[in-house]
Amino acid sequence: MTKPAPWPVLNSGFGPPGLAAALLLLVILAARCAGPEQRPEPEPAPPAEKGAVRILLAKYRNARGIDVTGPAKIRVRAGEAERILDAPVEIAVLPNPGLAVNGEATGSGNVELSPAAEGTLVLGGRRYRGVLSVGLNPEGRLTVVNHVSLPHYLRGVVGGEMPSHWHLEALKAQTVAARTYVVSRMLSRKGEAFHVYDDTRSQVYVGIPEAGGDAIGRAVDETAGQVLTHGNRILTAYFHSTCGGHTESATAAFDEAPRAPLAGVACDGCKESRYYRWSAKLTPAQIGEALGLKGVRALAVAASTGTGRVRTLSAVHEGGTATVAATRFRMKVGPSRVRSTWFTVKREGAAFRIAGRGWGHGVGLCQWGARGRAEAGASYRRILEHYYPESLLTPMAELGVGP
Repeated sequence: MTKPAPWPVLNSGFGPPGLAAALLLLVILAARCAGPEQRPEPEPAPPAEKGAVRILLAKYRNARGIDVTGPAKIRVRAGEAERILDAPVEIAVLPNPGLAVNGEATGSGNVELSPAAEGTLVLGGRRYRGVLSVGLNPEGRLTVVNHVSLPHYLRGVVGGEMPSHWHLEALKAQTVAARTYVVSRMLSRKGEAFHVYDDTRSQVYVGIPEAGGDAIGRAVDETAGQVLTHGNRILTAYFHSTCGGHTESATAAFDEAPRAPLAGVACDGCKESRYYRWSAKLTPAQIGEALGLKGVRALAVAASTGTGRVRTLSAVHEGGTATVAATRFRMKVGPSRVRSTWFTVKREGAAFRIAGRGWGHGVGLCQWGARGRAEAGASYRRILEHYYPESLLTPMAELGVGP
């Protein structure tokens, strides 16, 4: 077995190559002043797991550097070169552009980190299984993508999306919805750098959950391989926190083609959610700043969907009247302030009172509704049948996808 190859040395762009190499050598020596680097010959490691879920860790998308810790030894692969380094490992962006590991240039390709033995990697206080692949975006900033098996990914999603102390049948329903959603994304984004975000743009993924591992593990294991299909196709199984009494159609929310499982259903299980009803007050100045309008004088609902959610708003301002999509309005003023598009608008003195129902886009599984139905005795299968009518619970193996 040969010794690991050294990282390629790059010209930093500051002065002639000899000067750049000398400056880089000083950086490396300073970083290693605690003692000589130990370089045990590593066992060959495979690249990031084939068939793994690829999750973009959004927090680090524009970072200039990260520190990865975890087990005592971390396997680091850059191109054909591979080493086992002591934790923590620092990865930084060079001005070339390129990447440096512990101050040593590696080139412009991705750097992959994984535990050298048993253990998990720690980044930003969160623990991750699998591989962390660090690369550069077109702007020369870091991207960090976690490659992890589907079952471990689901543990991180269920732990991020639903309290682990909720009824097991609700956790199972959430697991099937999350599995269905991510598999649909894996199939539609095969050739892309990542399948999903780790936040609400896809589904919340927290790596290894801090609590509730046994219950979450049961939910994943006892629904292993199960996804929802409709018309022999895997469903995009959307879900949200609280529907407020009726879920929304994917057609109204996302302009998707009509499909029975995502047409919207009545829900009586989410009344215990603190967001079943909510209200917020916004001043004209706050609205104007969010929407880029000057002198907002009036705000009113212009059009609604079949469930009563707002489709568009009419905003009168000093430049005229603007029609604003309700989803854009919600995102601009803050989705934690205006928690859904199911609301009314009323002028109260110097402000507008927004009184609403539910939290989230309202499509698919209502998480609080699933909790209520589970506590009333419904199985996860019955919960899924209610929120995704006419869908089928199908083993992934029958669709030719896995694991």
